[in-house]
Amino acid sequence: MEVFPVDGAIYYMDDIDPDLLDLLPGYLARRRQDVALAQAAASTGDFRTIEIIGHRLKGNAAQFGFVKLETVGRELEQAALAKDVPRINNAMRDLALEVDELSARLGAGN
Repeated sequence: MEVFPVDGAIYYMDDIDPDLLDLLPGYLARRRQDVALAQAAASTGDFRTIEIIGHRLKGNAAQFGFVKLETVGRELEQAALAKDVPRINNAMRDLALEVDELSARLGAGN
């Protein structure tokens, strides 16, 4: 069983459905696109788009068992609902860092 820590959470490769492993590179690439989309939306005050990105993230991250990404998605959604720009910026930063960390740990490319 391959075990790897990511930002205080422990992930077990055996816990990820084998059918989902092949989807990880594309999944993580789409999360990088989410970062760019959220940044563009933040620059124009488009809180609804940021809310949707956060909502989707918390749901799809849970399917992979990525607890940190799920938490970041929840924070991004809540920050957008509150129109709290500093919280949104922090959540976007956390999202980018977590995607980079998972990509490196899983060998899913950049």
